Amino acid sequence: MAKTEKAKVATVNLGGVRVEGLLLPNGEFGVGVSQLAEAFGLRKSDATKEVQRLLGKGSNLGKWTSELAKRPVSVMSLPQLETLLLELAIKGNLVAIETMRALSGLALVQLFSDAFHIKFVEEDRKLYIEAREKGKVIRKTMTSTIAAWNYRTGIHKDVAWMYYAGCSDAVNVGLFGHQAADLIQWFGCKKNNLRDQLTPGQLHAIEQVEYLAGLYIEDGAMEPVAAAKAAVAAHVRVHGAMLIEID
Repeated sequence: MAKTEKAKVATVNLGGVRVEGLLLPNGEFGVGVSQLAEAFGLRKSDATKEVQRLLGKGSNLGKWTSELAKRPVSVMSLPQLETLLLELAIKGNLVAIETMRALSGLALVQLFSDAFHIKFVEEDRKLYIEAREKGKVIRKTMTSTIAAWNYRTGIHKDVAWMYYAGCSDAVNVGLFGHQAADLIQWFGCKKNNLRDQLTPGQLHAIEQVEYLAGLYIEDGAMEPVAAAKAAVAAHVRVHGAMLIEID
């Protein structure tokens, strides 16, 4: 039976995916199934059945009205949301995978901040998520810019990877003092999870450098690795390096 009290609504950023989160009258948090269907590419017509199938037998969804919906809608709890994200990620849902990476990184930063008695408040969490989002956009733009340069200059696809790797190393060495491979080994992470280990400030520095390098390549027709090195040099002159000490 649907509850008559209305749930409060607020936009929640799950690390690139935004949903209208619910604060239920019983004090628990939840999110509408239709919101998740849209965010993770499930068919709205049978989203509730698909979600229940993924959650397994015995999973019960709540029914609530909210400030946005007068009619009761199916709502899942946060533990159910965790299970859904995991099941979708196992099935290869890329949005779910990226969301889990972002939330995992955020949780680890929070835990380590608590252990060292470092304040990591609401604004810090927002900045962390925003930095990750911007970094992904800038990274894709930078990659596209290098790809366009490779095409214009006739670089053969068999050696094109050298420019992507060279740019990555130029940024990591220039800002942090180490190549990506060394940082990956030290953090004990996978290649595509390296940026999950970095602080908001470090992510912001990468964002600025890659944006500037992209401009150098496009506007100045610079070779990509040279552009990355020039962008790092310009950034370090103003802001300094952010060296990571590796034992």
